[in-house]
Amino acid sequence: MKTTKRIDKIRSLKGLFCALFMIFLLFAVSELILRNFTSFGNTLNNVEYYASIAFTEEESRAAIKAREDFASIGERLVGVPGTVIFHYKKVRTDSFNFNSFGFRGEEPQKKEENEYRIGVFGDSRILGILFIEENTIPFVIQKKLREEFPDKKITVFNMGIEGYDMQRTEPFAELVAEKLELDMAVFYSGIVDINNSFLKGNGDYKPFKPDESVGEVMIENIEGNRRRPFLQRSAIFKIISETFYNDSVQKSG
Repeated sequence: MKTTKRIDKIRSLKGLFCALFMIFLLFAVSELILRNFTSFGNTLNNVEYYASIAFTEEESRAAIKAREDFASIGERLVGVPGTVIFHYKKVRTDSFNFNSFGFRGEEPQKKEENEYRIGVFGDSRILGILFIEENTIPFVIQKKLREEFPDKKITVFNMGIEGYDMQRTEPFAELVAEKLELDMAVFYSGIVDINNSFLKGNGDYKPFKPDESVGEVMIENIEGNRRRPFLQRSAIFKIISETFYNDSVQKSG
């Protein structure tokens, strides 16, 4: 005896497959737009995530070397008595050079007559924890400005310190701005550092112990991000997670 399928079951099954296809299509189109036609991919605040998908193997090895080199400094934080400010001690390694002012770069000299000085203050993104100095944000800004204004000597100082939030960035700027004779100060603070400072207390919070080795943690983060499934590496997923971080900051504040 010949059997037949019920029409309503066939229609329900087709409807289910159509719905799943539409959801997939919406996700694919949204991902394509976010990655190629918006600024979200460049502004999301997760350096380990973007390092894992943007770095080549050679760049990853260089980043790991820089991080290990940075961690090898050991007790690197120097606190300013009576303040919430801490900065780096004067030291030179293969990848990093910290001057007597406590920030990355060569020792500042006396300001020249035709010189315009900019201090870029912020956290590890500004410091360039994974990069040689020539690839940091302040250095790139300096290069672009010098190309744009060849008749003016423009100096951009890298004032980034790992873990800094605005509670420390602003007084640090007040501490060094006059001595460096800055003409402009630019400030940046990442959502992770802001969130941590609120959750753990602005005055007492430190991003790590002075003698803590942070190199292995960064290596694990980069490799872990490489192994994440596509959904977790998607721009949509990152927007959702970063929105959650923002909500946490607002509730904490």
